[in-house]
Amino acid sequence: MSDRIDVRELQKAIARLGDVFATKDVSEQDELKRAHPAEALRSQWHATVGRSISVNRVELGVESIGKSARGERWSKRASAPRRASTSDSPPGTGQPASDSKDLGPQCSGDARFTARHRLHQSWWRATVLSVPCGFGPAETSASRYGNMLDGPSGTAGMNFLTPEIFAVAKARLAEGGGTIERYRLLHNMLSSQPMCFNLFGPLVGNPERAVRLLRPLLGDDVARARRVAIEWAPSPAMSYLDDRTAFDAMIEYERVDGSQVLVGIETKLTDSFSQKPYDGESYRRWMRSPRSPFRTDAWSEVSSPRHNQLWRNHLLAIAARDLPGSRYAAVRSMAILHPGDEEGARVIASYRDLLTPDDETFGAKTLDEVVAAFTSVAHADEMPWLDAFRRRYLALDLSEDAWRGRR
Repeated sequence: MSDRIDVRELQKAIARLGDVFATKDVSEQDELKRAHPAEALRSQWHATVGRSISVNRVELGVESIGKSARGERWSKRASAPRRASTSDSPPGTGQPASDSKDLGPQCSGDARFTARHRLHQSWWRATVLSVPCGFGPAETSASRYGNMLDGPSGTAGMNFLTPEIFAVAKARLAEGGGTIERYRLLHNMLSSQPMCFNLFGPLVGNPERAVRLLRPLLGDDVARARRVAIEWAPSPAMSYLDDRTAFDAMIEYERVDGSQVLVGIETKLTDSFSQKPYDGESYRRWMRSPRSPFRTDAWSEVSSPRHNQLWRNHLLAIAARDLPGSRYAAVRSMAILHPGDEEGARVIASYRDLLTPDDETFGAKTLDEVVAAFTSVAHADEMPWLDAFRRRYLALDLSEDAWRGRR
């Protein structure tokens, strides 16, 4: 029934659209679905939204102008409000959402790949979230950027695709430790840190989902998911690498035979692999393992600035396996990067050349491969999350007009 739709949420959904739109342009919005989780799963969801628009068309300020393949076509009347009112804005913004349509300042020093993604995140903030841009990249910064969320929007969790993921992020912040950065996590939409939460957060604390989604991703006989954690490092650090190296995400699982496996994941969006070199005995001792995956003639190359971050993450996984008394029968260090990151792909290919041909402890995936693996076994209630992730991080065509207008 149409009265199951919150008119205020419907008004905000319509405010995100242009002067002419179709019913499915409204009903397919993730924000509206999240506000009506039960209704959005029903087969009549689109029809229900259409009826609600029709019943409330005067209050919404729209009128029907015909039919289309995507349902009824609607036009905003000239006298109607063009955006949601101030009371519908995110808490504390103190201004209507209409002010947020500006994509905001970009960074003139960006390489093309980073510039494209900064603009896409700016587009997502302005068009999908309808909130103003904020300051960055640090909390003390005096410059605004289109990819930064303003204070209230970041604090409200708008950097995360679902309330569930925001809850996981808040719980992780409350734990402290690791290399997690609060302001970056909550406010920087271009950062790989919130992206990692948006990709793996729904698996945290949900072993059934984790087992089901990880099987096609890892290609292993995952029988039981013991733990999924974000921004994780084993402790005490002095027993491992004796530094602050941490996995962006960590997965522990059991195989059918009962053996335990650890997967340490490094996620990248536009940030490059760290160029700061680290070396020393705390790292080299793990390369002397009888099961070392490194070619003996490549030892001088592993610590180069080009490879250093991949090397340290890989070593952390090896240390977790080879530490006396370890419960892990096998480990894997996995890098996940955007499919358009050509430089990142070259670094990974170069790093692979330092490993023995039969090595199974290092691997890489692209974001679209991860999303495809999850989607292949996802339940209906998981599809809005995965579709939102795809649109926010992979579907750059959505912001192509804005990109061309800036070039």
